[in-house]
Amino acid sequence: ASDMVVQILIYDMKGIVVHRLDLGQQPAGYYISPERAAYWDGKNESGELVSSGMYFYQLKAEDFTSVKRLVILK
Repeated sequence: ASDMVVQILIYDMKGIVVHRLDLGQQPAGYYISPERAAYWDGKNESGELVSSGMYFYQLKAEDFTSVKRLVILK
């Protein structure tokens, strides 16, 4: 309900961080349209494409944290 610094961390099944999206200060609101959504290109921190499989993403916004699953299919 207020502006916050937002970060998204993507983990593999071993719990290792694959990629980090630092989105910075974001205004409060809904981010469901493509223009406002966060985008991950499917690459790891080294710039290599990740393999197909299950991953987890963690959304952090100051004191709020949420973890969800995601599946990459090629």
